[in-house]
Amino acid sequence: KTLRARFGCCVATIIFAVAFRQQRPAIELASVTNNVASLLRGPTRTLLTGSMAKIFRGPLRLQGPTLSRKKDSFPRFAGDCDKWAVVRTINKPSTSVKGVTALTGWCLVIVADTQTPANYREKVMLEGRDDVFFLSVEQQLEISHSFVKIVPFQSFARKNIGYLFAIRHGAKVIYDFTDENVLKQPLVPYGTVTNVAPPKVLVRIPHLSRDQEKSFAFNPLPYMHPSQEHIWPLGFPLSELSVQPPIANATVTFASVPSASVGVVQTVCEGDPNFDAVFRLTRNLPVYFRKDPKRSLRLLVPKNKYSPYNAQATVHMYSAFWGLLLPWSVPQRVTAIWRSYFTQRIMHEIGLVLLYDPPIARHIGSPQDYLEDLQAEGDLYAKTSKLLEFLGNWSCENEFLPARLEQLTIDLYEHDFLGIEDVHGTQEWLIALMDIGYKFPSISDGGSDSVQPIVSSEPSEEDQAFLASPRFNVDENHFSYIEYTESLGKNGSYDLFQDWSKTLQTSRRISDHGLLKIVLMNKDEWPYLREWLGYHGSLVGFENIYIVDGSDGLKTINYLAHVRDHYGVNAIFSSANLNEVEAQLSRVGREISKASDFIIKMDTDEFLVTNSKHSECKYSHKTRNHVTDCTLTPYGVMETIQGLKRLSNGERLRIGHMQISISSSAACVDNNRTYDIKSSYLGGITPGGGYKAISDSRTFRGLDLGGHTNLIVKPFGKELEDIYTDLGILHFHYKCWKSEIENCRKVLVSHNIISKEDSDEMAKIKLLERHGLSNNRSIVCRTSVINGTSWHKQLFYMKYLFECITEGEWYNASLNPYQNPAFQFEFLSSTGKAAHSRNPDFSKFVSDSGAAMDDDTRQCSMSLSKLIDDSGARMDDDTRPCSM
Repeated sequence: KTLRARFGCCVATIIFAVAFRQQRPAIELASVTNNVASLLRGPTRTLLTGSMAKIFRGPLRLQGPTLSRKKDSFPRFAGDCDKWAVVRTINKPSTSVKGVTALTGWCLVIVADTQTPANYREKVMLEGRDDVFFLSVEQQLEISHSFVKIVPFQSFARKNIGYLFAIRHGAKVIYDFTDENVLKQPLVPYGTVTNVAPPKVLVRIPHLSRDQEKSFAFNPLPYMHPSQEHIWPLGFPLSELSVQPPIANATVTFASVPSASVGVVQTVCEGDPNFDAVFRLTRNLPVYFRKDPKRSLRLLVPKNKYSPYNAQATVHMYSAFWGLLLPWSVPQRVTAIWRSYFTQRIMHEIGLVLLYDPPIARHIGSPQDYLEDLQAEGDLYAKTSKLLEFLGNWSCENEFLPARLEQLTIDLYEHDFLGIEDVHGTQEWLIALMDIGYKFPSISDGGSDSVQPIVSSEPSEEDQAFLASPRFNVDENHFSYIEYTESLGKNGSYDLFQDWSKTLQTSRRISDHGLLKIVLMNKDEWPYLREWLGYHGSLVGFENIYIVDGSDGLKTINYLAHVRDHYGVNAIFSSANLNEVEAQLSRVGREISKASDFIIKMDTDEFLVTNSKHSECKYSHKTRNHVTDCTLTPYGVMETIQGLKRLSNGERLRIGHMQISISSSAACVDNNRTYDIKSSYLGGITPGGGYKAISDSRTFRGLDLGGHTNLIVKPFGKELEDIYTDLGILHFHYKCWKSEIENCRKVLVSHNIISKEDSDEMAKIKLLERHGLSNNRSIVCRTSVINGTSWHKQLFYMKYLFECITEGEWYNASLNPYQNPAFQFEFLSSTGKAAHSRNPDFSKFVSDSGAAMDDDTRQCSMSLSKLIDDSGARMDDDTRPCSM
C-alpha cells in the first residue's frame, strides 16, 4: 500500500508539474490523476517488488540444439524476397499500406484478422503483384503449424504470423509498421542487405550525466531534435524522468559501429504514437522531430541501457529476428514495449545494438481515447522500473540462444511480468523459427556477461561525421607521419620516415588488399553525380568515397543523404566557397590517410580506369610521346592498386593515362544520358602527365583543388621522381554546351572572380583585367594558357563570351575529334598532341544492358544508370568489378 501510494503521488506530481508548464485545463488534469490513482488501486494491479510470485511447472523444451520432436511445417505462399514489410490490419486499405507497396525492392505481407474488411484484397489492388501478399484468415487457418494455432484472433499478436511468413520467404530485414504510419516520401526504411552494404554505420553517441550512468533506462528523444522540451517515449519509466537531460544539454560525439552489430532500428514517428497517455494528456500535439537531410541523426543507445521501441515504424535485422515475438498476455499498448525490453536484454549478450533514427513516417489515424489508453498502459507505469532492474540483474549460463530465451520468458512469468500463455507461445515461436530454417546467432564468448561491439570514434567536419577507421597508418602514439614530424618540430626525412614506420599499427587492417579512398568535390552536378557514384561505389566500395558537397539543389542533397544513410557514402555538406574548400578537403584527407593506402581527389566528370595492355601501352612521360594504342578499362583497377601497395614507399604517384570525351547533341537531349559513351566522341589516349596525382596515404599532407599535385611530406616529392602508374582517367570534361557554360560561370562565381549579378559584358571586363588581356577577340581566341585557380574554366568562359567557340562547332560530329574545339583546347593547353584510339570496351561496360566482358572473358554485371537510385536499389556481388 505504501509503495502504491508513493508511486501514485509521484505520477500525480509529475502530471501536475509538467501540465502546469503547458497550462492544460484543470478538469483534464484531475481526470488524469484520478485515473492513475484508480489504476494503481485496482484489484488486479500490483506494484512489483521484483520478488518471485509463482513457479513454472511445465516442461523445458529448448534446452539443447538437438530437440527430439516432430518437425512442423509452415507452407510457402510466395517467392523469396530479402526485404519484407509486415503489417496486421483490421481497417480498410490505408495510405500507409499503399505507401509501402510503392517501395522499390521491398515485399509486403498484410496479415488479416477476423475484423478485417472482407473486400480488403480487392480494395488494395493486389492483382498482378508478386511482391505484396494478403494473408487472409482462411489461409491462416490452413496453416497447420502449432504456433499459428495458439495465437489468438482479435489480437495485435496475429502480427507474429506475418513475421514468420516473411522469414519463411527469405527475409533478411523486416520493416515492422502499422497502417496508421505513413512514409514520408522519398524516405525509405533502413535496410541495406546486399553485399555492398557498408561495413560500418556512423552514429552519434550521447554524453551521459552521472545520474544517467546509474540508471538502466535511457531516454533517446531529447537527442532527436524534438519540437517540445521534456519529452519521453511510450514505455519509458516515469520515475526516471528527473535524471534525463533537457534538450539543450543532450550532447553527443561521433563514432561508428559494425553494420553486422545492428539488431534493431527504431525510427521516431511524427504525430503522437511515440508517447504514453500521460504525455499526450498534458502536451500540445502533434510533436515533430527535425529532419535535416544534411545531418545524420542516427543515435546509438548506450551499452547496457534500455530504451523502449515500438511496432509502428521499426526495422529488425536478421540477427535479431528471434526478438520479434509480440506477447499476448498483456494489453496492446504494452506488448511491443515489453518485447523491446526483453529483446535488448539478450542483444546485450550477443553484441547487438539498438539505433534510433530520425522520422521516416507520420502518424495519421483516427482520434484516440487517451484516458482509455491510460488504463491500458497500467503495466508500463506500475512495472517498468522493476522490469528494467530485473533484466539488468538477470543471468543465464546456457549457451544455446533458444534455451536462454526460453529461460528468460519463464523467469519473466515467475516474476509476474508475463502470463503463462506467453511461456508456451515463446516455446512454440522458437521451435517455429527452427522449423523454417532460421539461423540463431551464437552466444558470444563470456557466458552471460554483456558483450559490446567495437565502437570506433570518428572525425567530423562542420558537425558531420565521416569514416576514418580502423586507423592503421598511425604509430604507437596514434600519430600519422605528418603529426609525428610536427610533434618533433622537424621536417620529414628518410630516417624519420623509417623510425615512424617501425611501430605502425598494421594489425588493425581488415585486409592486406590495397585500400583506395576517393575524395570528390561536388556542387549541384545532377544527374552526373549519380552516374559517377554508381560507378566508383561499385569499383572501390561506397564506404571509401568522400563527397564534399556545396549543392543548393534539394534533389542532390536528398540523394546524398540517402546514399549516406543506406550505402555508407561519406557525405559532407560544406558551407565553404571554392577559395576555402581546399583547406577543408585537406582536413578530410589527413583524417582518412590514417585508414587507407592511397587517396585520389576526383571530379564528377572523371572515371577511374586502368591500362589492360601493360606491355603494349608505353609512353615517355617526359616528352609525352605516345608509342602505341592501348585500352583503358575498369577491369583490373583494384589489382593495379594492390600492385602499387607493394611497390610504393611514400612517393607521389601519377595517373598514367587519360582519355577525353565530349557529349554529342543526341546525348544532351536527355540529361540522364550525359555519360553515354555510345553518344559521345572519344579522343585519343594520352599520357596522364601532371594531370592527376595519387597520394600515398603515409606521406599525405594535403589536397589541391584539382588533385593535380597534392602535398606530401618530405623527403618524398621533388627529391624523387614521380611514379607513373597504369591507372587512367576517362575524362568527360566537356559535357553539353549549355551545361558547360553554366558550370564554368558557377565556378567563377564561387571563386569570387565574377559576381552572380554580372552581365556578360561585365564578366568580360573582369576576366580581361584579371589576366592583362586586351579587348581583342583574335587575341583571346589564340590564348591557350592563363594563370590562376580553375584557369581552364576561366579560359573557356572567356572564349565563350568572345564567341571563339560556337554551339554548332561543339556538336559537329563530322569533325575529326582533334578538330573539335573542345579537344583542341584541352590537348593544346594541357596534354599535347595525342594519338587516336578507339575504345569499345568501356562503351560496353557502361551500356544500358548493364553487362560487360573484358578481354579475359571475366564477367561483371553493371549499369551506371541503374546501379544506384533514389530508392536504394539492390546491388549484387558482381557489381564491384575486379575488387579483390
